[in-house]
Amino acid sequence: MREDPRQTVGDAMATDIAFAVGVLAVLSDRVPSGLKVFLLSLAIVGDIGAILVIAFFYSGGLEGAWLGAAVLLMGLVVLLRRLRVLWVPVYVVVGVGVWLATFESGVHATIAGVALGLLTPAKPTDPRGFGDVFEHASQLSAEPDAHSLRTTTLQAQEVVSVTERLEHLLHPWTSFLIVPLFALANAGVALSIDGLRDAVTSNIAVGIVVGLVAGKMIGITGMSWLAIRLKARRGPAGVTWRQLIGSSAVAGIGFTVSLFITALAFDDPAIVDTAKVGVFIGSIVAGTVGAAILMTGPAIEPPD
Repeated sequence: MREDPRQTVGDAMATDIAFAVGVLAVLSDRVPSGLKVFLLSLAIVGDIGAILVIAFFYSGGLEGAWLGAAVLLMGLVVLLRRLRVLWVPVYVVVGVGVWLATFESGVHATIAGVALGLLTPAKPTDPRGFGDVFEHASQLSAEPDAHSLRTTTLQAQEVVSVTERLEHLLHPWTSFLIVPLFALANAGVALSIDGLRDAVTSNIAVGIVVGLVAGKMIGITGMSWLAIRLKARRGPAGVTWRQLIGSSAVAGIGFTVSLFITALAFDDPAIVDTAKVGVFIGSIVAGTVGAAILMTGPAIEPPD
């Protein structure tokens, strides 16, 4: 029985982004910080676009009542933010309700995760900074009461954004447990001599490899050049065109999200297996080409 991608495509996003950013991490002495931000933003937007494609083109029949419930619960999240409710368990309960309602509505439930992520505050709720919190804490007596201690703790939490706190809390679990388990258990790529031979002679696999390697390089570099040429956007600070082309190649690592769309797009198991091998080969070639372009470039001068 085919696995329901609604349950795992969100983790696939994290895996794809980790692969692409990991290549840049290995080449940190040749990759400026502006390029890392560019690739990370590109990977996130690209995966969100892939999820939207899955949500709108591969969803089943929509259930209006459940979809309305999901929208109402999302509105509740916005209301809780405006009321400055900081107790995380409340958001967890509402978030689970949003996920369940979205899943039952027929829309891929990963849309709920993306929407909740976009609603998570990326700025501190208290702009005064940690200095005021430290000053308040220093004024407490040697043996503060429970109310003063709780007030100081809440003030300290407000000077750090919710996004940063959640990232710090969940990073060890996602990086060292969830993502490795997902990559090992759910990739589903069966490699064999016959499979590789079939992929080399298959128009589908060749097309996937060309799309991931040449398509990403030409598309990202071309659109970046056009945006800069039309003065619609400025390029990343301190990034050369050689580095931009290299990162465009690295962006061709589309491993797990591409595998999910492959499983949805084709019904023939043989074609699905061939396409998966094409995705695997294309991701390896894209990462290798991008790394080669970046490695042959000049090293970054260390700051004074």
